[in-house]
Amino acid sequence: MRALPSLPWSFERFVAETLGKGLSFEPGSGWAYSNPGYMLLKHVAERAGGCSFAALVAERIARPLSLARTFVPESVRDLAVLTPAPSRALAQDGAARDVRDVYHPGWVSHGVVASTPSEISRFFAALFGGRLVSAASLRELTTLVPVPNAPAHWVRPGYGLGIMGDADSRWGMLWVTTARDRATRPPRSTLRDSTAFPCARCARSRATRRLSRSSSQRSMRSRARSASARSC
Repeated sequence: MRALPSLPWSFERFVAETLGKGLSFEPGSGWAYSNPGYMLLKHVAERAGGCSFAALVAERIARPLSLARTFVPESVRDLAVLTPAPSRALAQDGAARDVRDVYHPGWVSHGVVASTPSEISRFFAALFGGRLVSAASLRELTTLVPVPNAPAHWVRPGYGLGIMGDADSRWGMLWVTTARDRATRPPRSTLRDSTAFPCARCARSRATRRLSRSSSQRSMRSRARSASARSC
């Protein structure tokens, strides 16, 4: 990728470099995150739907949910509307380059979706609210398989269908939606009409503010009792 960041492999090349080298373990005997697995799902969806992954996302998700800024970039040019993002991983000399100028999204073999924080929240509100998939599919999606050797900040992590969760986190049920450790919590009604999706950082911030307020209130009460005792 460093040598030719604007020229991604074909589907056939990805298959040859990954699936063509055999299984890591027999089906049902282990677990591992698999980009090639998602690549195959994308291929199946395109064959079954009769159109591209970009068209499927637009027609079945973005338009019905009125997500005007959510789309599947398919070329370097499509990245121009996104936020600047310098990276040193796209040049052989290690120089920082704007991803939008040189990186072809086709290097993400399973497809990549560009969006905004607010539209991502609305998407997950619709997903957990049962507006995108059936109740049976949603149960399957959120049925977690334990993840071994997880980082220390996880308590009891598991992986569902394209989403990771931790039922025993200090903030309640958390659902990880990106590789950068951001997490969302489904609505309190679980599958009804709420659209509140605080991320893990927000939860930590709110918890800190609550503790700070509680400590401040205790301090004020203590000072008030001391003042009252002195006046007596």
